[in-house]
Amino acid sequence: MPVKTLRSSTSSGRRKAAELPSYGDLAVAWIEANVVHGEGDLFGQPFRCTEDQRRFLQRLLRYDPKTGRLVVRRAVLGRAKGWGKTEFIAAVVLFFLAGPLAPTAPNIPVAAASFEQADLLFGTARVMVSEGPLKPFLEVYDTEILMKGGPGRTFRVAAAAGTNDGGRPTVFAADELHEWTGSKARVFLVISNSIAKRRDGLVLVISTAGSDESVLLKGLYDYGRQVEAGEVDDPGFLLDWAEPPIELNPHDGPDVRREMALAANPHAEQFGTLEFIERRWHEIPEHEWLRYFANRWVSIADESWLPGGLATWEACRRHGVKVDTSRPFVAAMDMALKHDTAALRTVQAQGDVVVTESTIWTPNGDVLDVAAIEREILRLHRTGNLTECAYDPAYFERSAQALLDEGVNMVEFPQSPQRMVPACGQAYEAIVAGRVVHDDDTMAAGQVAAAAPKASGEGWRLSKGRAKHKIDSAIALVMAIDRVLAPAPVAMASSVMFVGG
Repeated sequence: MPVKTLRSSTSSGRRKAAELPSYGDLAVAWIEANVVHGEGDLFGQPFRCTEDQRRFLQRLLRYDPKTGRLVVRRAVLGRAKGWGKTEFIAAVVLFFLAGPLAPTAPNIPVAAASFEQADLLFGTARVMVSEGPLKPFLEVYDTEILMKGGPGRTFRVAAAAGTNDGGRPTVFAADELHEWTGSKARVFLVISNSIAKRRDGLVLVISTAGSDESVLLKGLYDYGRQVEAGEVDDPGFLLDWAEPPIELNPHDGPDVRREMALAANPHAEQFGTLEFIERRWHEIPEHEWLRYFANRWVSIADESWLPGGLATWEACRRHGVKVDTSRPFVAAMDMALKHDTAALRTVQAQGDVVVTESTIWTPNGDVLDVAAIEREILRLHRTGNLTECAYDPAYFERSAQALLDEGVNMVEFPQSPQRMVPACGQAYEAIVAGRVVHDDDTMAAGQVAAAAPKASGEGWRLSKGRAKHKIDSAIALVMAIDRVLAPAPVAMASSVMFVGG
């Protein structure tokens, strides 16, 4: 337990950072002696720092030999998915709470963009305490860990709550900062600014690369590059970012993708994840693979969610393919109140493929012909084989109730990230694998190709992008595919039915 208090400082004269001594070995020794792994294959076993983690701690904990005070006041650690960032930051937080560098009355907010991620990070720290040598010295609660016999705590913060309660933090640990967009960025700035209230303050960020929406993280990243290049003199700022050289192209084959993954995550081979990373290249959008597994910044606002855009959707075209309404099928409806189109997708599993058709309504001025939409759904219902019609209750509740009264099996499908993220991923994999076929008209095909991926804390989902394209047919497609491939799917037809030439 801590017996020594040190104070941090940004003052190091003009001595090169690499020449400064470090408390890194002290931190490694303390963590490995006092911290255990959280949930997972190594649950309860002593935490062992990897070489990459040791090297980072050496850089983070450089100190001025004249004063013994830490030099770094703001640090950004950037690594690809699978590096073990969440567990590592939890171990570092416990070091600053109860280790030999802990100040008097340590106050450490542990933060993430969402409640789920904050719970994951804080829950990891909680398990590390309750299952290891630190248990006699710390009191563990749902949202905070307290020092026994004196002041000091670490506690959970979720930027989604919009809180500005940073108190007087000694360390502010922020996880996956690429997700701190919009109003969440304000929370980070408020708590970071409160670091000035304690002379021992440290802002510690751990994240994967983001997109052009990750303004907060990108600003820190760019600033760090300027410091590295000598354009800005700020020894108190540390950017420790791993990414592959820009000339490496993942389309050049699995060996290049392996090289990129290892450059962004030195643990990939050690943790045995290279095979998984290669498999994901074939399963998720390219921009997501680059961001998650190559730790490379991406711009996705105006990019189609499909690799190759319209060409990929056109490759799924089978002229004359139809949903066979004499057999079970599902439908999905997407619409807004005004200034937008509305789209109905029917989808049917036929053999080893999924067949889909689209109907689109355009508004007359600002008004959609909702009665016509209801009549079309009723027509499909009267075939006797429409098993369900999925809809977002935000804009279709009145019509859904009317259709339900007519006997249509209306199924709510809120377009929340929790529902749309996995649905978008499932639709993407099916389309890229060639398991979805269609004979869309120009408008429907254009709406599918125009949809852009939008990153969120839960993953990516479809958006209109900056160009604000109409994408209702794409949204309905994702919903319908999700329903037809649900755990209890509708009956499958034995073959694809082609109508026409």
